[in-house]
Amino acid sequence: MPLLTPEHVLSPDIAFTQNTTITNGTHILYTSTDPEKYLENATSFISSGLSLGQAVVFIDEPHIFNTITEQLIHKGFDQEKVASILFSDRHEFYTSNDIFDIDTVISSFSPLLTPFLQEGIPIRTWGKVKWCANQACFMDLIKKYEMNVDDFVNEMNTFSVCAYDGEELPASLQMELMKHHQYIMSDNEFVSSSFYENERLSPSIMHDTKQYETIENLHTQYSKLIDQLPDPVFISSNGTIAYVNEAATTLMECDFHDLVHLSLIDIIQEKFPEKNPLDHSGSPIEVKLTTSKGNTVEVEMYSFPFLNEERTVEATITIARDMKDKKGSQKLDMISQLAASNAHEIRNPLTAIKGFIELAKEGSLDLDIYSIIGREVERIELIAGELLVLGKPEQMTMDTIEINEILKHVCGLMKFQAETEQVNIQEDFQHNLFVRCNKEQLQQVFINLLKNAIESIEDEGNIKVHSYKDHNQVKIDVTDNGKGIPDHILKHVAEPFYTTKEKGSGIGLMVCYNLIEKHEGTINVQSNPGQGTTFTITLPLVSETKCTSSGQH
Repeated sequence: MPLLTPEHVLSPDIAFTQNTTITNGTHILYTSTDPEKYLENATSFISSGLSLGQAVVFIDEPHIFNTITEQLIHKGFDQEKVASILFSDRHEFYTSNDIFDIDTVISSFSPLLTPFLQEGIPIRTWGKVKWCANQACFMDLIKKYEMNVDDFVNEMNTFSVCAYDGEELPASLQMELMKHHQYIMSDNEFVSSSFYENERLSPSIMHDTKQYETIENLHTQYSKLIDQLPDPVFISSNGTIAYVNEAATTLMECDFHDLVHLSLIDIIQEKFPEKNPLDHSGSPIEVKLTTSKGNTVEVEMYSFPFLNEERTVEATITIARDMKDKKGSQKLDMISQLAASNAHEIRNPLTAIKGFIELAKEGSLDLDIYSIIGREVERIELIAGELLVLGKPEQMTMDTIEINEILKHVCGLMKFQAETEQVNIQEDFQHNLFVRCNKEQLQQVFINLLKNAIESIEDEGNIKVHSYKDHNQVKIDVTDNGKGIPDHILKHVAEPFYTTKEKGSGIGLMVCYNLIEKHEGTINVQSNPGQGTTFTITLPLVSETKCTSSGQH
């Protein structure tokens, strides 16, 4: 299976020399795993540009640039030549307030390049893209950014390298980015991209006979790039696996020869009677693979078409990402956020308690500190209760209970806080509404909802708790006339650690959704900014016959 033609394979130092002609813009994706080779290739890129009298723009970290300038001077470039390089710190160039902003980045290029474009000076740019893993939808932003850069390179006729750290860039995203770059580069190899989707012809890569003889003996298999990817990769032709990298053999607990000539569908546990989901859409699917030792591995798989020179599908490349690593990373991230947010939440009431005790010891406090300390202890208990809910095992004791029993108890508990904030709690209960539930957990849900409702009312206001029957369901509305929730926040209310409160932990509503789901119920929320919010809890109604046989607890 010819994955690429030998005449398109170069080493980076040859690709960056004067034998590279820039005819209509060149866009290169560089994924590096070797810091020393990265410096070597960046130096080659810059020195070639300086030798050709081209304008050079270099975007990376200051210490990288300092090392490269030292090497350039060692190569014989004078201070004036080195000073002509336009350098920018990547942390400042790619981000604003630690946020990757595509429009700002693209617009920043134009002022740098305009003077040279006006004088007709060829331009080459090198950018080590800032990786903002914690930014929302960052992967999608990177794909959009590289699409825009490809258009920019075409328009400005620049010779541009977009560099990424191979330890940061997921293999699936790398395959996507290959669609928007004419050339793909590793630390040791430079090849034309068979994934490139733009109809624009790539610039020619020319080299003399001597250079060709030098690189002809190099390893020209496309697998050299694939093998550097940390994720398992399967290359299939006509439905049959033709090549796998080392990460794939490790995942599948077997040797290379045990996988080739198999069908990728054969190692997937699920059966797909209709369309094969591993098509060329690039959309991820979650499947279970069976290893040669009979073990089950959960993976997320992406498939991409490999195009030949006639731009028809030559093969399919499939990336598999172990979900254990992904879920483990997400779990660790959640634990760290949970620890940080709740350490802050618990420290505040403890500080207040400690302060009142010290003042009481000195005899300089003339008020009832016990009620104040009691409220602070209740606050700690509430936080501890939320943590226990998240940490408790799935099994829980369920009893048949009249829902109003729980609602009256919670309204009584929250009455003092409500009156302190000049909020009136109104009760409107329909009788004989029985549910199967864990009493303590439902109490936790309604305490959280009432607490949020009270805090949403800035001055004085009202909260109505209304229970009623709706067909075979029990519904409970908690309605306030507070400031409401804007639409852009409303869709995030169930997400962990998402909060707009200065002192909020961001887990209260997540706990509510979690507990109601365990009770086979649902939570819906409606809100109008400036008018108020209604949370509606829906739970299965228990019939009177079942209540009689079960009894009330």
